[in-house]
Amino acid sequence: MNVASIPTLDQIAEHPELAMQLPAPTLRLLMVNALKVQSVCMIALIGQPEPPPPVPAEDRLLSSKEAAELLGLSPLTLLRGRTRAPYRDFVVQTGTRSPRFSLQRIRRYIIEA
Repeated sequence: MNVASIPTLDQIAEHPELAMQLPAPTLRLLMVNALKVQSVCMIALIGQPEPPPPVPAEDRLLSSKEAAELLGLSPLTLLRGRTRAPYRDFVVQTGTRSPRFSLQRIRRYIIEA
């Protein structure tokens, strides 16, 4: 079987019956390539942090001082912990150097804690 007649992974995904026509060595090669693609995609997904949920229009963004006061923390403690749970869940990316914190997310945390 020449390379031009080997269907692509996309073609096999759309038409699984194509795989039935391929010899075992070709199927093994396709499986290895599919696993490589799967591994690369998984690594790429793991490396991308999940974006925080969008801020509802009725939410209010708090400064670190305001958020720390609600949580019973010092602003410095909150700022140092803003990349770790549970505080990272309160952070809203605004594109500025000063982090802002979601009032709704903090209230939900206080209620559920």
